Amino acid sequence: MIETVSKKVSTQQEQNTINLMSTFGWRLKSSQEINSKESHLERRGDELYSVTTKENYVKLLFERDTGMKNYARLVQLEKQYNALLATSPKIDKKQILITILLICVVFPIGIVYGIINFFKFSKERAVNIKIKGDPILAEARSLL
Repeated sequence: MIETVSKKVSTQQEQNTINLMSTFGWRLKSSQEINSKESHLERRGDELYSVTTKENYVKLLFERDTGMKNYARLVQLEKQYNALLATSPKIDKKQILITILLICVVFPIGIVYGIINFFKFSKERAVNIKIKGDPILAEARSLL
């Protein structure tokens, strides 16, 4: 049996998404760039405005054979990897309190401290995904 899944991604993420999905046995079936523009009139008080909204993304359709070799393990690894992407490192309450105090007491230092911690948090998440995600991706690739 063939299963399918559709992904809506930015044009910049198209190739990365295709590469990642292929790691878990998915094969690109179709790719369609959506570039839509919609205009309508809106009344704001006594004024009438023309409002235009734009959308630009790529709709990717993937398929995978449920009878393929190592299917169950690939599904399990894909779920693990997706769960890993959805997690974040725990927020350190002490750092938040220090940041708030520094913002209240010494505003410029508090801002710098907050920015440094933001980048540290982002880097920790990326490292966590790399450390835990690479073995998942490697095992999935070895099963294909």
